[in-house]
Amino acid sequence: MKRMFGMFIATGVLGAMVLSAQPAAAQPSSDELKCQTQAGGKIIPKFVLKKSKCIVKCEQLARKGKGMATDCDAPYAGDTAACIAKEEGKSEAGYGKGKCAVDCPECYSGGNCTTEGMSRTAITEAQVDTVGPLVYCDDSGSPDMLNADEGKCQDGSAKTLSKHVLKVAKATAKCVKKGNTDCAPGPTRNAELEAKIADLSGKNAAKIDDKCSDKPECWNVSFDTGSEQILVVNGLIDSNYAAFYCSSPSGAFLN
Repeated sequence: MKRMFGMFIATGVLGAMVLSAQPAAAQPSSDELKCQTQAGGKIIPKFVLKKSKCIVKCEQLARKGKGMATDCDAPYAGDTAACIAKEEGKSEAGYGKGKCAVDCPECYSGGNCTTEGMSRTAITEAQVDTVGPLVYCDDSGSPDMLNADEGKCQDGSAKTLSKHVLKVAKATAKCVKKGNTDCAPGPTRNAELEAKIADLSGKNAAKIDDKCSDKPECWNVSFDTGSEQILVVNGLIDSNYAAFYCSSPSGAFLN
């Protein structure tokens, strides 16, 4: 588990580095920028929240003996698979609406928002499917197995982390909408945005800890506090910034 955890984070960071290492680029138009804030601040983070709800519901039913625990893990099955498929469709379709339908940034799959929606949804799926098992790990080998309080702890963590993604994404989109050019992750990130993320991180880490007086014994030692879990999720949010708020190639690089 610990090895997988490290590989996952390294992959996310590497992806951000590759995305940011682009040739000379032009600033997005007004409509393109609105499409980007639509995608990065609403469509994808909302998908994370909705998919998480599908999984939490599955886990709760499984603990009550009203469903199969195996349905709650990728590739999913039963009602959970149907629930997630529905949210996938909404996420993909979102890229064909609003400002993305008016002017899709060239850095979004060559200006094809339909393709970009499918790609970005799939990438987000993979990230959720890797973090999910860290929260809902198999505690059947512990002395008390998974007791009721530990189950509530897992649910609370999943809910709080997915809401955190949406709140940070909205704050970032707000920073971009204001016309700031320093909203990207890093030591020079916009001070107002940095303070907002720090505030959200502290509050949400505390919420996780408050719900987890009894933690599952299967939780990874690098993932068993609210602050550690928030740190992981913040790293993933940062790694995706360049994909949402990319710049289109300048005329010199267009055919």
